[in-house]
Amino acid sequence: MVLDSLQIMNGSFIDEHLEEHFADLVYECALSDGSGLTIALLLEHKSYAVKYPQFQLMRYMLNYWEQDVEHSKRPTPIVPVIIYHGEDRWIPATLYEQMEYPPAFLHRFVPNFDYLLIDFSKIPDEQLFNLRSRFLAVSASLLKHSDKRKLKAFVLKQFSMLLRSIDNRTLEQFVSPVFRYIYEQSNLTGVEIVGIFKRISLEKEHIAMTVYQQETLLFRREGLEIGRLEGLQQGLQEGMQQGMQQGIQQGMQQGRLEVLRVAVKALHEAGQTPKQIAAQFKIKVGEVKTLLQQEG
Repeated sequence: MVLDSLQIMNGSFIDEHLEEHFADLVYECALSDGSGLTIALLLEHKSYAVKYPQFQLMRYMLNYWEQDVEHSKRPTPIVPVIIYHGEDRWIPATLYEQMEYPPAFLHRFVPNFDYLLIDFSKIPDEQLFNLRSRFLAVSASLLKHSDKRKLKAFVLKQFSMLLRSIDNRTLEQFVSPVFRYIYEQSNLTGVEIVGIFKRISLEKEHIAMTVYQQETLLFRREGLEIGRLEGLQQGLQEGMQQGMQQGIQQGMQQGRLEVLRVAVKALHEAGQTPKQIAAQFKIKVGEVKTLLQQEG
């Protein structure tokens, strides 16, 4: 394969049966003889091994080949790749091997193909850290430790080692989804995540702080878990959908000042002045100061 020729392909080959199993990610790669090779990437995000992955892969390949035929093309060779990061052991086996003792003469009638398995659980952290692509290194490491019980410990103890190896310009390109993933999957607060970046450098702290201030995830977790007022969950969900500022305004109108107080205090602890907070939430500076004076 000529790896320099790798290019992502447009179009969808996923039906309703595959939406939960596949990322619609297909690359076309040229062979050294000038022909094209299509690589299908299956991103498996479950915490358990799939018993019959061939079923999903065959459905995917059939969809792709049917599109080839519709465009008057011959079926394209496909190399399925499964990226796995669950805790259960993945034991590769052919479809024939998983059948209930079929006679040998039936072997030729059973669909038989192989797939590439990338099992993050078997790859040492140091090897993942050294991947050439910094985003791939971060993504693979977080997926490997995606279990909630392990992710927090990994982020607090080892993640900073990886962050040190990433220059600030590169980090800015993908810090937002990384920040969001850690926030969603661990029990760390936004302030704690920023603190991890702070231990490395002031520049990286600033990058993380910018994302922290932009993400409405702060409002959802720290408001939802602490406020617990009647109807609070619905108000927060609506606020998430309509934007953080509009959600805050709705919360005030409905008497959910506890949510606003938590968000204001969190931003103040993160370094924002009352004036900056007031401008962000479109409220008066005096209201911000009053909320900051209230006991939590």
